[in-house]
Amino acid sequence: MALARRALSGDLVVDSRDEAGGLVPEVRAGSPRSEASGVSGSLPDAAPANWVDRHAPGRLKPWLKLGRFDRPTGIWLLMLPGWQGVALAAAMGHRWPEGRLLVLFAAGSGLMRAAGCAYNDIVDRDIDAKVARTAARPIASGQISVGAAWLFILACCAASLVILIEPQSRSASAWAFPPWRWWRPIRS
Repeated sequence: MALARRALSGDLVVDSRDEAGGLVPEVRAGSPRSEASGVSGSLPDAAPANWVDRHAPGRLKPWLKLGRFDRPTGIWLLMLPGWQGVALAAAMGHRWPEGRLLVLFAAGSGLMRAAGCAYNDIVDRDIDAKVARTAARPIASGQISVGAAWLFILACCAASLVILIEPQSRSASAWAFPPWRWWRPIRS
């Protein structure tokens, strides 16, 4: 038995049962999935006039969409508590927050959120390809391979690690885990 419904985008979505009895959404013609193969158009759940679609070069659009840089809310949710911690630590010393630390937290938040979004897209690629809202994502639509997405995750994590252990930083994490402790054997 199939149940038909309309998605928010107006596409016809038919929920049918698979062998195990679970519902499987199937997107019909005119949907983002049918238009997603090879097209780097706007994602249905992103703002239609986001900066990635307007200003980014065509070759970078799938990568920026993989890291969800077209939707900055997640970056803000990671960055603002970090900025608050920097501001509170500076206030305890009766000084203004160090601008360099604020920039490091902003960059680290963006990179780690991008890595998390890419990992989510790798794990959910089969489901994303079947759902109208997520069918145009870069991995689900085939614009980026799974191997390339893993390299993207590793690059984001490596850049974040460099920010974390950046030697000139006055953050507690850089001094608590200095790189020279990793390469020397621990003697008891």
